[in-house]
Amino acid sequence: MAKALESNHILKHLDLAWNSVGQSGAIAFAKTLNRNSTLQGLHLTGNNIGPKGAIAIANVLARRNSTLQNLMLSRNEIGSKGGIAIAKALETNKGLQVLYLCSNNIGHEGATAMAKVLETNTHLHTLCLRDNDVGLVGTAAIIKALETNTIVEELVLYDNTHSDDSNPESLIQYNRTQALEPVLDDISISDESNPDTNF
Repeated sequence: MAKALESNHILKHLDLAWNSVGQSGAIAFAKTLNRNSTLQGLHLTGNNIGPKGAIAIANVLARRNSTLQNLMLSRNEIGSKGGIAIAKALETNKGLQVLYLCSNNIGHEGATAMAKVLETNTHLHTLCLRDNDVGLVGTAAIIKALETNTIVEELVLYDNTHSDDSNPESLIQYNRTQALEPVLDDISISDESNPDTNF
């Protein structure tokens, strides 16, 4: 599949969620993204690509591919290393607009790295970090970054309680006191919807 996409100039969206792609498959898709100039959406949710798979994809996003607009990598056990790699890729990538990293245990390290890039990124408008153990430190860093970011329209942070959250209500209070309404169309800290779905 990955090999065939290298020369495919028609397919724009590919959904391979829950297909046991694994680390090696993710690395193969990364090579494809290095050559493919038409794919706009890639859905790899639930494929256990791990940190190495995420890093391979991040490296391509950072160096070459600016066509991909929607990337779904939820439930892939990418950890903090994978989260940091994806965040760093966004420093130079000019195409990605929608990024789902739900349930990947990126921790506050990954969230802090993402917060740093949000301060300067002018392309990403939807970010889902649901259920990632980002804790109060990570959540506060991201929300603070949005004080200067005017591009993000939807941010999902719920299911992120952690040992550093001595007072989870402070997350909501922090949001309310930062006057972010002009910046964000939608910020979710409580589980009122299920964003881990389609492109």
